[in-house]
Amino acid sequence: MKKGAQVLVNLSNDSWFGQGLGAQQHFLMGTVRAIETRRYLLRSGNDGITAVVDPRGQTLGTLPSVERGVLLARFSTLEEMTPFVKYGNWILSFALIALLGGLPLLLRRRAG
Repeated sequence: MKKGAQVLVNLSNDSWFGQGLGAQQHFLMGTVRAIETRRYLLRSGNDGITAVVDPRGQTLGTLPSVERGVLLARFSTLEEMTPFVKYGNWILSFALIALLGGLPLLLRRRAG
C-alpha cells in the first residue's frame, strides 16, 4: 500500500535557466503537487525560488531569486490520503476512458 509523503521537499538547481521563466515554471509545478497531495512544499532553489507552500497552494513565504538567506516558516506533516495519492493517474485515465466510451452514444443521439 502506498502511504505517501508527509511533507514535500524540493531542492532545485534552477541556475541553468538564467533569466528565463524556467524557475517560475518549476515552482508552479511544485505548487500543483502540494495541492494534489495536500502537503506542505518546502522548496529550496540555488538561483530560483525558495518558498514554503501550504496544502492549498498558498505561498507562505519566499526568498528573492539570487539572494542568499534563510527562510523561516511554520509547516506541519500531514497524513491525510488524497484520491491522487491513493490512485495516482488512474482517476484521469478512468475519466478519459469513460468519456471516450460514452462519445459514440452521444453521437448516435444527435444523429437520430
